Amino acid sequence: MYDILIGKNIILRKAKISDYESMFKNVWSDEEVYKWMLFSPTLTIKDAVLRICRSIEYQKDHYAYFVALKDTDEAIGLCAISEYEPNRWEENGICIGTKYQGLGYGKEVVSLLLDLAFNKFNAIDFEYAYFKDNIKSKNLASKFNFKYVYTKELIRPWDNEKKIIDYALLSRSDYMDNVIETERLILKHWEIDDSEAMFKYASEPEVGLRCGFPPHKSIDDSIKIVKSFIENNPECYAIVLRDTNEVIGCIELMKSRHSDREDEKELGYWMGKPYWGLGYMTEAGKAIIDYGFKKYDLNAIWCSYYDGNIGSKRVQEKLGFIYQYSKDNVEVTLLKEKRKEHVNLLTKEHWLELKKSVN
Repeated sequence: MYDILIGKNIILRKAKISDYESMFKNVWSDEEVYKWMLFSPTLTIKDAVLRICRSIEYQKDHYAYFVALKDTDEAIGLCAISEYEPNRWEENGICIGTKYQGLGYGKEVVSLLLDLAFNKFNAIDFEYAYFKDNIKSKNLASKFNFKYVYTKELIRPWDNEKKIIDYALLSRSDYMDNVIETERLILKHWEIDDSEAMFKYASEPEVGLRCGFPPHKSIDDSIKIVKSFIENNPECYAIVLRDTNEVIGCIELMKSRHSDREDEKELGYWMGKPYWGLGYMTEAGKAIIDYGFKKYDLNAIWCSYYDGNIGSKRVQEKLGFIYQYSKDNVEVTLLKEKRKEHVNLLTKEHWLELKKSVN
């Protein structure tokens, strides 16, 4: 059993008897929560204690969790998934207390549950249901590329109210198109919510200056860059630590500056300084290179580094890139200066040889 799932700001964990007060306050007595759920409200502390006891027993044998804040462990919501057919999983309810909505916690919950279903249980698809008029849940489903499947009407037991529920499905292939997985990392498309994490590391002078961009001076700088990634480069990914869900860097496949061929791309990347020398960039690089050659049937991938950036040189050597040439007085547009650039190449043929030698 997976008893605890750790996100960036929240954790999914099993219920504790001491949770009765926070769950009563944040969830079970919150009219704005239970009007969107099938469960009935809990109107007294005594009922909350009984409900906690039932939750503890139920969660022992199910993939059901309370959502708790990572820094305080306060319970602010609940969620559950189950396998309704072999290798087919569904959510059995996801809710966050009204006070904590709009802060990205719901998205973290869905992300953790999808990781559990697809990467731990090898699900072939995942079903998500929500009341038809629940716009927040509908928008959350669209962020993860769930596709509408069907609608069903039912009578909610505790108030006999007719409810219309939409069901949406996320296939394994659609899920894998959104993320690239490694042993320690997840590469995912950038979202505006990642801007703060970008600023944390891109504001460090050594990070940007090594890579050719000025340090970000404000969160607005980072928001602008994230927006440009989202709008202009579908193969630009945030590098995320799997264990903590923290964004620690960036990696992308882009149009090559060194070749006009459509079947050749260029690899670019940067990593937050606290994570230098730990092998994360090499790990992320191998994953996106494999992805690029397989998805686009590329002939080659280019990569370069500026003179003096020994760390980037070593990463490219570990990834199998072979030196091609150096060029003086290369314009570094964002810094308004000129540098010496060293250019490397990884052909598909050499990549396949490297794959065979590892296997």
